[in-house]
Amino acid sequence: MIRDTRMIRISVTLALLLLFLAVMFFYGLADTAYAPFSVIGSDYVPDDDPGPSFIIPVPSPTDAPPPIPSPTPLLPTPTQEQPDSDYVLLRMRLSDISRGSLILVNHSHSFELPGDNDLIAIADHISSSYSLAFAGAQLSAMVIDPLNEMMDAFYAETGNSSLVIRSAYRSRAGQQQIYENYVGLVGYTEAQRWASLPGHSEHQAGVAVDLGRRSGGEIQAFSGAGIYSWFNENCYKFGFILRYPPDKTEITQIHHEPWHFRYVGIPHAYIMHSNNWCLEEYIELIMGHTRETPFVTEYGGVPYEIYFSRDVEIQLPFNSEFDVSGNNINGFIVTISTDQTAPRSS
Repeated sequence: MIRDTRMIRISVTLALLLLFLAVMFFYGLADTAYAPFSVIGSDYVPDDDPGPSFIIPVPSPTDAPPPIPSPTPLLPTPTQEQPDSDYVLLRMRLSDISRGSLILVNHSHSFELPGDNDLIAIADHISSSYSLAFAGAQLSAMVIDPLNEMMDAFYAETGNSSLVIRSAYRSRAGQQQIYENYVGLVGYTEAQRWASLPGHSEHQAGVAVDLGRRSGGEIQAFSGAGIYSWFNENCYKFGFILRYPPDKTEITQIHHEPWHFRYVGIPHAYIMHSNNWCLEEYIELIMGHTRETPFVTEYGGVPYEIYFSRDVEIQLPFNSEFDVSGNNINGFIVTISTDQTAPRSS
């Protein structure tokens, strides 16, 4: 009897213990299932102000990732249509600072012809109004047509076809040889006023020509006198300037060279001619004008705005003629005309 009583007590105790453990187990599950958390993962942090329970879905490995939108171009190119905008943005390369019709090449600013240059043989495009001192002469492509137009105009007015291109593009080695020849004749100091140092000659950029004339089967010097003074008075109409005039030697640091004509483009040649400015003076002037305060001029009934920009991203009116040339120093000279028939300056 006593044994039976003990067994009953033990059974009751065990039953109560099992009941207690079961209650605690299910309470724990409920607490875990409904505890709010703010960190995804196996660990959670209870909120100070518990809210309703929620489920954060975790994508399965088979779920496809959301599509990545195509990147929007930072800047459009001038060839892209922008019907809803008054402007396009032109992105230049830093190397473009040394490209164009208005690069300044002189004692202070050196030049190296880029590998992807636009030199072409003059002989492949020459007109019948002049000749070449050597068949392999080359120039930048932008110079050929204006050169032919200028030479043809001179011939049409004078009937004289004796003109010769004595020098056009010149390699660094060719310039070195010319410079050394002058050094041998007049010494180092004086040589630099007659021949540019290698790397500092416009001829190495392919934008300048030296004129001569044929007489008695020989090539003679071009003095710019007599009927040849036509070039001093008219070259600007074709985008050329007399690069080293007699009254600008203190600025150019080169003696007067009546035979040396440099292409700068329209309307720049007209502006320099009208104001008796050499290229150094003109570049300095334009560098003082910004997009907000452009240099304004008119030539041939066409209005132009010209300004300087240090930025490689240049804003341009959408429906306009424009030219952007490096200055070979620190930025770009922008030439704009809203006249649809305006010629490009290079």
